[in-house]
Amino acid sequence: AQVTITVINNPIVFAGVNQTVCPGTSVTLTGTGALTYAWNNGIQNGVSFVPSTTQTYTVTGTAANGCSDTSMVTVTVSVIPSVNAGQNVSICPGDSVLLVATGASSYTWSGGIQNSVYFTPISTQTYTVTGIDALGCSNTDSVTVVVNSPTTSTLNETVCNSFTLNGQTFTQSGTY
Repeated sequence: AQVTITVINNPIVFAGVNQTVCPGTSVTLTGTGALTYAWNNGIQNGVSFVPSTTQTYTVTGTAANGCSDTSMVTVTVSVIPSVNAGQNVSICPGDSVLLVATGASSYTWSGGIQNSVYFTPISTQTYTVTGIDALGCSNTDSVTVVVNSPTTSTLNETVCNSFTLNGQTFTQSGTY
């Protein structure tokens, strides 16, 4: 009696390269090397989804002959940068102010200002900064620069011989 044995190789399934994404970014995992694919965690082959946490996904690929193989890929969900625009600032008209954001790699401010560069605002305004980290994830924060109104005051005094105001003594009539 003869027995014919045919050995069929399993397919070589590849789940793809590991990925790191920003929160809220969609990901598409596509297995290769087989005919059909079944992923764990309820995702579908070649259909985008938004991962909520870092997770390793396993795909089982089955060839036309019924043989199968598995492969894994890890999708890391990065944290968004903690961008800080700094404390609100109150200045006098004509004063310069320096806004310095922290928590990311690069910054873009509203109002055309630049991070860590002095500028002179002409009115009270809220400035928003967008910080982007090395991965490209972004976050925003805001700071308000209050430009105080100039103040004047008038003091009319009638005195004998001299009058002292703010440490200065006046001995003649006049407007000071």
